Amino acid sequence: MVRGSGNLSVQARQSLASLGGRRWAARCVAALVSLAGAAHAAPVVEPAPHGFGEGVQVRAVAGAALAGLEAVGDANSDSIELRAIDSTLVATLSRQRLEALLPGFGLGGADDGPIGLALTDSGRVLFAVLLNGQRGILSSLPDAIVRYDLDADDLTVFARLDLGSLLGTGRGAPIVHFRGRLLVGVGSTLRSFEAGTNTRVASSSTSTAVSGDIRAIAIDRTASTVLLATELSLLRAPFSTGAMTFTSLGGVSGTRSMAFSDHYGGVSNPGLFLAVDDAFGPRMLRLSVAAVRGSGPVTPATYLTPSFWPIATSASGTIVRGGLSEAGGGGGEAG
Repeated sequence: MVRGSGNLSVQARQSLASLGGRRWAARCVAALVSLAGAAHAAPVVEPAPHGFGEGVQVRAVAGAALAGLEAVGDANSDSIELRAIDSTLVATLSRQRLEALLPGFGLGGADDGPIGLALTDSGRVLFAVLLNGQRGILSSLPDAIVRYDLDADDLTVFARLDLGSLLGTGRGAPIVHFRGRLLVGVGSTLRSFEAGTNTRVASSSTSTAVSGDIRAIAIDRTASTVLLATELSLLRAPFSTGAMTFTSLGGVSGTRSMAFSDHYGGVSNPGLFLAVDDAFGPRMLRLSVAAVRGSGPVTPATYLTPSFWPIATSASGTIVRGGLSEAGGGGGEAG
């Protein structure tokens, strides 16, 4: 495993400052890939680098909306890597460091560890949802969200919560950061935590109940809209720091992860991308920007097949994708 310094090197800082708009050349392994949408052709699938070793099982990915930084979490090694979009390793959060922060936390099995990641727009702060493999005896709220400040190399327990319903499902935890709030899907409830620039530990939150378990969250930043996917439908609401009022956008089943981008690939490519596993198998769907904003038909088109999850969009105009499916964990996907 590649182990990076927790502090940003001068080289890494230069990479983050200068590479925000460049499409990066990826290397290496099949369980993690990046997608670049060509202007008039099928998406280009490129293997992406990582240092997780054999048996990688990517259950969480994230991209900073306004900076050249991406994060990937591996459930097998229970570690997280942050890389600049030119693939430079910026920082690694190892299993040992995470366990030291959470005494008694059970990491080491295939069904625990990092299952959700979110980066702030600037890329300065990373939030990671950790699933506890030792449940029911140590805490009534056994799982955790940890916060990592790259500038300060500061790792804290941001919040505790119970995500036991995800055990054994292979699914990730829906989580995004937007406008100083951290949004997390917990069953059929959207939790919104105050998560400003210097908020090391969550002190307050609001909750919004929806119909159906939340499977994925995305943000249309230009329209300031929160998008939710349940098992059977898509929901939409204007962003608010308090409780939100969601309305139905349309029916889409089998969503496992989704990401929105208004600058992906060619002029016809932006939209909401959904990694689904339904009667037609694992694939990626695309819903137009007009449909997401309520001025076009809600008819998702197949964008890539087969395709797996999790997915996230990055500032480089690419989609970062893991290699999970209902049939098994990461490592079996051909880049």
